[in-house]
Amino acid sequence: VYQDPTSPVDRDAFMDWLRKARFNDSTDPSSYSCVVFNEDVVQQLFSDLLCNPDVISVSELRLAGWNTLFKFFTHINAKADKLFTRSDPPTVADPDLEGIAMLWSVAMTSPDAAVASTATESLIDLHVKLAPTLEKKLVWERFVRQCMDRVAEHQAALRSDESPVAHEPAIAALLRLPRS
Repeated sequence: VYQDPTSPVDRDAFMDWLRKARFNDSTDPSSYSCVVFNEDVVQQLFSDLLCNPDVISVSELRLAGWNTLFKFFTHINAKADKLFTRSDPPTVADPDLEGIAMLWSVAMTSPDAAVASTATESLIDLHVKLAPTLEKKLVWERFVRQCMDRVAEHQAALRSDESPVAHEPAIAALLRLPRS
């Protein structure tokens, strides 16, 4: 359904269904919980579907898809005791978060400005809102280093025969991240 939908609306409907089928995040109090996926299925959906760039194209991801990806990301990492979800944004207890590479990809390459902005804000929050047991300076230095490593990757691609169209916006976005 997601790989060959007839329209972006179909992709959005699928992503909304996927999120609601597991988390029932409806604001309608008359709706009932219909949790149809057990934890093994949730893990498999997250790793094999939502974090798989061969299945989910970041260039086609819209807000419904981002919301589903981030909801699953938060759930999976909370279950692994890497995130505390009692607050919004969640508090990071372990910076080695499962699926973080997909969040980076969305933040850096999504053509949808709202999705890219939301993903960027989420990345920053995940490197700032830390449990007291983590050394904030070390986590922030790691974050800045990751930004600079990604800039270097994009610069190397620019030096090759590739078109600058895909890389220049990503470099600009990466350089803005540590200042946010």
